[in-house]
Amino acid sequence: MSESSNLMVKARDLLATPSHEGLAFIVDQLFTRKQSVEYQTSRPLYDFCVANFSNCLTLNLLKVYRHSSDDLVRFRSILLLSETLTKLRNRGLELSPVALNEIKPLLISCLTMPKAKKSDTKILRIIVSSVAFNVMMLGNGGRNWDELGDCILSLANCDPLRAFNVFLDLPPVNGAFINRFRQKLLEEVYKVLFHPEQDKDEDWILALETAIKLGIQVLDSESESRREILDNVLKSSDTLVSMGMEQSLQEALQHLVKFLAKEASLCKWSKDQCGFVAEFAFRIAGVGGTKTKESVKKIRGMLTEMENYVPDPSLLENQDLDRYLYNNLMQKSALEILQAFSATELDDRTREVAIRRLHDLLCDHTSGNGELDVAEIENLQPLLIT
Repeated sequence: MSESSNLMVKARDLLATPSHEGLAFIVDQLFTRKQSVEYQTSRPLYDFCVANFSNCLTLNLLKVYRHSSDDLVRFRSILLLSETLTKLRNRGLELSPVALNEIKPLLISCLTMPKAKKSDTKILRIIVSSVAFNVMMLGNGGRNWDELGDCILSLANCDPLRAFNVFLDLPPVNGAFINRFRQKLLEEVYKVLFHPEQDKDEDWILALETAIKLGIQVLDSESESRREILDNVLKSSDTLVSMGMEQSLQEALQHLVKFLAKEASLCKWSKDQCGFVAEFAFRIAGVGGTKTKESVKKIRGMLTEMENYVPDPSLLENQDLDRYLYNNLMQKSALEILQAFSATELDDRTREVAIRRLHDLLCDHTSGNGELDVAEIENLQPLLIT
């Protein structure tokens, strides 16, 4: 029998049996040294299952976690599954709709298990993200998994931190899905944000990330909701600093920068979503010190690379505002710039940048690096005199 045929037989036996002891054994073997006989024997079989039976493997690894009495095996099973699903997603491979119908309720039962360990929740968060991504690929913006929204609401009532984790890595979903739990989740977020002395720094970071993601995810038409979220985040940050916990804010923002970078790489933010993040960056810059401003600079740099980002001059600091105004003037002729400079409604800063750009154009003309035509120079002269 060929090696491939042999692996096929073993894989079917492994995944088809009602008992999950065989798969649990393989999971354990994969956490031995890579040079060991146990690992060398189990790795090809596991990889074969991934390549040929990823749907069934996902289901069975969740069953190992759900039903095994060995905590270490349970943790290893979801750790292995999270790595596997991430690799499949990165390769553009999807779980089948038929398999998802079985995987979704089983995963929710895993999420709602009592006395879940924090380490388990962090790993399950990755699995939820991957499965949710597969569900979203079916269309309908999350309505194919309303049960997950109900699960987040239930967790928000009994274990808010777990609810934060489940929500944070979700792909973009529609407003109806988020509305199932948004209000309750925000209530719990604010409880953590406004009482930092009662929570660990890690919990405050989770709450901050959840608040900002909710602000990004709410419908573009719900500007008041975004405003409320932003105001509460800023107030709680002020409170944190006033309590002598600025270091905690700085650490939270450093984590937030990484979180937003990951979000931005997976989601195409709208103009309003970019605007929400930009306003957050502008306002939080006034709360902390130098390290806070460093995080803000990274967020702004990330925004400038986004297709739908439209800078709001009122949210730019002096140096960034000057650059923004100057770049806009680069599209205008010398005559248009001088006409703009002559307009009485312009503020002093804009007039200053305009005259600087005009000066550069005239210098380029004089040095031969640029050229103004005769008609334009003739039109400039009376305006310059006035």
